[in-house]
Amino acid sequence: MKHTLLLASVLLAFIACSDKELEEKERLAQSAVRGQVLFEQCVVCHGERAEKSYMQEVPPIKLIDYGMRAQMMKSYRDGTLGKKGIYGLADLKGEVMLRLSDEDMADIDEYIESMKLADEATQESTKKIQ
Repeated sequence: MKHTLLLASVLLAFIACSDKELEEKERLAQSAVRGQVLFEQCVVCHGERAEKSYMQEVPPIKLIDYGMRAQMMKSYRDGTLGKKGIYGLADLKGEVMLRLSDEDMADIDEYIESMKLADEATQESTKKIQ
């Protein structure tokens, strides 16, 4: 009887954990979808897959670490990077960022990260095939 109760408790804990993980994955997927829509305004400068180096000065933003991208967007918006910013484009980026909320920035970051992970998975698959 004790073993049955223990097994039932473990199974319930596992199911609860799985539900939480599933909810988190769903939340991240929804965030990435919102980010995709918001990222449309970024494509001209940063490329369809965030792979473009802007004016040969700014590295592709998909190379910036997850979380750091959103933090940089907030810093541009809030003016905390100084008048020129990291790449001398604070005025231009600040204007764009003023239209975005913290949640918007997190969604864009999530979308870029999802593209980055998809690209890496594709490259891995291609290597295995060859």
